[in-house]
Amino acid sequence: LGSPILAFTGHRVFAGPYHRNVAGNLLVFDALLGSATDAKAIVESHHVGLVSLCLDNPESRLFAARAPDGFLAGLMRGSVPEWLDAGAETRGAPLELYCGRHGG
Repeated sequence: LGSPILAFTGHRVFAGPYHRNVAGNLLVFDALLGSATDAKAIVESHHVGLVSLCLDNPESRLFAARAPDGFLAGLMRGSVPEWLDAGAETRGAPLELYCGRHGG
């Protein structure tokens, strides 16, 4: 997913399953497995514009099961925190996209 985002949009990518940026991947794990408050801090401090969610991804299901009260598990249950904007056009699609609402 990261490669097309880099190639066809103005967005940056700091993590992906193929990525050698270990620090970026670990940061994503912290966000997904941590609370929504933890994820918000990471999203804001790293100026994340988009969060993607693939409901059918086995890794997503594994992480959600590992941290059932975590940010990812909440998103998978449809609990979208107020600091994310759930794009209506991707809601219920195989790949859901959320935009970060950055204050200021």
